[in-house]
Amino acid sequence: MDEANNQGAEKRDFYRIKYPEAEQPTLHIGKSSFQIIDLSEQGIRFQITENTPFQINKTVKVSIQIKKGEKLTLRGYLQFDTSTNVLLLISTEYQQLYNKAHEQNDLRNSVIEINDVIFDIISTANDKISIKDQKHYLLKSIQNISAQIKFADDDTIDIKGQFIRSDGIESIMLLSLSIPFQKVFAEQLKLKNKYAGYLK
Repeated sequence: MDEANNQGAEKRDFYRIKYPEAEQPTLHIGKSSFQIIDLSEQGIRFQITENTPFQINKTVKVSIQIKKGEKLTLRGYLQFDTSTNVLLLISTEYQQLYNKAHEQNDLRNSVIEINDVIFDIISTANDKISIKDQKHYLLKSIQNISAQIKFADDDTIDIKGQFIRSDGIESIMLLSLSIPFQKVFAEQLKLKNKYAGYLK
């Protein structure tokens, strides 16, 4: 086997484990607990409710240059498709104002200002704006959260991360202090052995 093939054999992607309900680990954030739906070394997806006692989505104030000397000021929530592709979901109280401007102007030719930084607008829709953030300014602006994961075997791991997306039912946390690969692999092996055909 040549060197290139050796490198390919050694290279591994992040394992993502989708848990059966009975095996779901618990995410502890402060005094709140959430069931984890799936996880990898770098991220977790967990269930949330309307009564979640802290803000999942980050609210920001933005301004859009729609005409020379005229700006549109809005508020919305950031959702991250990736670290560079970001959605701004327009807050309900600003949607009428935004929709009127959206109908009268081609906002794709405009730029948007968030936290004193200018971003290009990729596309627009009735309730959202897609933004390109090549230098990850917006992701870096989100507060890191410390938390713990408790697994079914009572093993507990400390993590840190940022809430990057939420739909009111599930939320995704991108981890800066990640889950050790050995633990993820052990969880995958456990599920494979316990549930016939789990990985098929």
